[in-house]
Amino acid sequence: MTMTIDKLKEHQQAGDRQAFAEELNSFLPDLKKMAGHKLRQWEAWGIVPRNEYTAQDIVDEVYLRLFENKEQLPEDTHDLKIAIFSLARQVFNELKEKHHGKQVAVEELLRQEMQQLQEDYTVDAEGELLMLDELDELDISYQNEQARDNVLLLANDQIDQLIETMGLDKDMSRAKRKTLARIYTDLPEQVRSVVDHFVFLKLSKVEVAAIHGITIEETEQILSKVEARLRQV
Repeated sequence: MTMTIDKLKEHQQAGDRQAFAEELNSFLPDLKKMAGHKLRQWEAWGIVPRNEYTAQDIVDEVYLRLFENKEQLPEDTHDLKIAIFSLARQVFNELKEKHHGKQVAVEELLRQEMQQLQEDYTVDAEGELLMLDELDELDISYQNEQARDNVLLLANDQIDQLIETMGLDKDMSRAKRKTLARIYTDLPEQVRSVVDHFVFLKLSKVEVAAIHGITIEETEQILSKVEARLRQV
């Protein structure tokens, strides 16, 4: 694993950006997939214009920043994953600021969103939501409400991952699987980001906490509340 850092440093010193990016691609193949997942969410909500950005654009920007700033390249490969996903989060936050003209204090926003996980769901036998308290984000002025009501942000394989990671019933009906996707979709954005990193990237709670600028205890609290909400299905 140390070899990855050594090779990255060699590519930095040689000014070989392409080799640097190829080394990172082999180390972290899920970055592009996660960037695409996030962009699809933001396009659905109207946070960014459709088809203006690609997942590769995000990956290229992250790699460029890491390549150009030698101080951001950690000594330990374990910390490299945290550095990369922290940079990706920074790039996305800058995109939101660019399109909506406001600075986003994401760590504080996440802590406030945690309070929104107290609302209860009532689910009938078919898995349909009978009552759903609003989980709007603290500032949803950029969202298209009609699109928000009609869009579900999880594909079938991602629902499978969510079920497996959260220890839910693997044999649940199609209707209940749809309800899981609805609950996930309605989570506040920063909370959903914590879930994404834990469920789809298989990062540890320690890594998730470091990327989001919160404590391990806060990370555990968020995931516990989300799991409890999903178990109401």
